[in-house]
Formats: sequence, structure tokens, C-alpha cells
Amino acid sequence: MTPICLFDKTIIEAILDANLDNLHIGQLKKQLADIVGTSRTLTGVGFWSYFEIGDKSLSVGDDVCFKLGGVYADLEGLEYGSDYILYIEKGLLECLEGYCYEDEWPPHEEITKIENMRLQHQ
Repeated sequence: MTPICLFDKTIIEAILDANLDNLHIGQLKKQLADIVGTSRTLTGVGFWSYFEIGDKSLSVGDDVCFKLGGVYADLEGLEYGSDYILYIEKGLLECLEGYCYEDEWPPHEEITKIENMRLQHQ
């Protein structure tokens, strides 16, 4: 297991900030201090990053499972940008999915712009 990459951490922080109305966000943000990467798979049009939280007491509840999104990012080399979904399983940050439209995922993940899509649709 290794620390999560800066790209994943930046996207997770943006998703949590875009969903401040969720009652679990404060506890999920605490989990970021104890998060490690367990695997990362590139799909050609995106990726799946899996995580583990060492301190299970930071869980928001064993029966709590949901997804968060609301973040769009422009990346160097992508014409149409990218979207992300953060998966929470058993009350813990578990997985980040990133995907793009009509492009191949770039070999170097350089964010040029991040947008909170929830703010734009309120």
C-alpha cells in the first residue's frame, strides 16, 4: 500500500467540497488523513483507484454506502474533459472512478481546471 497520488487526493477533496450539504462530509474529510492506495487500474478511457482507511473508527457507519460526484475537470490532452465518482462503502472512502468522453485517458494527469458542477446547476 502506498500514499494516494496527488491527482486522486485533489479530485477527492474537490468532490467532498462540492457536496458540503451531505451530513457525512466532515467525517469523510478526516479519513483523507489516514488514506492509502491499494490499487489503480487504467481502463483506456479512465481509471479506478481503490483505497483503504487504516483507522476504521473513522467510518460513518457500517451500513452507509453511497456515491458522490459533482466535479468536472479539464485535463491536459483531453478535448472534452473528465468526470468523477467517489464511492463510499461501509462508511469509508473506498474507490474513485475517473472517466473521459471520446478521448483516451492521458498518460500524464495534469489538471488545467476543476469545476463544481453542483454550483452551476443550483
